[in-house]
Amino acid sequence: MESSNPVIPMSYDLIWGALTVVMFALLVAALISIGRHAAEMGVIVALVWAVVAIVMPFLGPAAWFFVGRRQSGSASRRGVSTS
Repeated sequence: MESSNPVIPMSYDLIWGALTVVMFALLVAALISIGRHAAEMGVIVALVWAVVAIVMPFLGPAAWFFVGRRQSGSASRRGVSTS
């Protein structure tokens, strides 16, 4: 007997599995990037970004890459201390 679900095709399982792997990779990349920029933006701000990235698995890392990393980079280029 086959144990597959007749209502949900196997392709959905593959798609959701791939999306899970992509979201996990994005989370790991965001946490590494946050760690590398922690000295520039301050430990508390880096900790808040890390919590946001972990609590909101897709939106948190996306927000870091589109907003947070740019803000920390622009502050360090101007010589402004954010801590």
